[in-house]
Amino acid sequence: MKLGGFILEAVCYIGHGSRTEQGNKAFVAFIKGVMSIVDAPIQEYGFMELAEPSIPDAIEKCVNQGATVVKVMPVLLLPGIHANFDIPSFVEKARKKYPDVTFLYGTPLAGDDLMLEVFHDRLQSCGAVADEKSAVLLVGHGSRDNQAAEAFMELASNYRKQSSFEVHVGYLKMTEPFFGDVLEEMLKSEEYTNIYVLPFLLFTGGFAEQIKKVISYYQEHYETKVISQCDPVGFDEKLQLLLKKRVLEVRG
Repeated sequence: MKLGGFILEAVCYIGHGSRTEQGNKAFVAFIKGVMSIVDAPIQEYGFMELAEPSIPDAIEKCVNQGATVVKVMPVLLLPGIHANFDIPSFVEKARKKYPDVTFLYGTPLAGDDLMLEVFHDRLQSCGAVADEKSAVLLVGHGSRDNQAAEAFMELASNYRKQSSFEVHVGYLKMTEPFFGDVLEEMLKSEEYTNIYVLPFLLFTGGFAEQIKKVISYYQEHYETKVISQCDPVGFDEKLQLLLKKRVLEVRG
């Protein structure tokens, strides 16, 4: 309830949730790091599915601590079904349940120079060199929402301009072109000798292993080429700064 114009702000960070305890612990550790650099009196986190606390429970914690304004932040890499529809549906329900509280909604991490820096770090750790015989394959999860693919392509284009790497994109499911098909086309081409596969994922779950199996299969069939699997984007410290930036962007 707002009394005499008094405003008490809360930030509620929402992750997808992982089937693995390790993945959920990584998310919590990441968010606690963000909480330490974000200036807000109330900060909570929740998961869309697969883990607790749920989104309604996380929002309720904010309200019970006296929040008059709640910024709900989707901790997701790209816009898509979850960011554009699923999480906002919970926010709409919260608006009806708590009519005296103002709810604001943030944007996914998506395109930003800090994300490109994470790409650079992952490729550097992988020993990548931007020469005419090398290329990067960014691997996304895939989404039923075309906005996700558009944002991913824009991110790849921006990194291509910044890094001088040839950058291709592929998806694990739902969106074409699929990762394995793109990798095969790159291997068939005489243009590339070294291909660096960079998973654009926060929660890796079984996806990293799936990518590894595909790479192993194609490596056996293209022995003259070198396919390197980089570490996924993951919960990088630079993304903590990016999430803080997204919090500051949210205005009533």
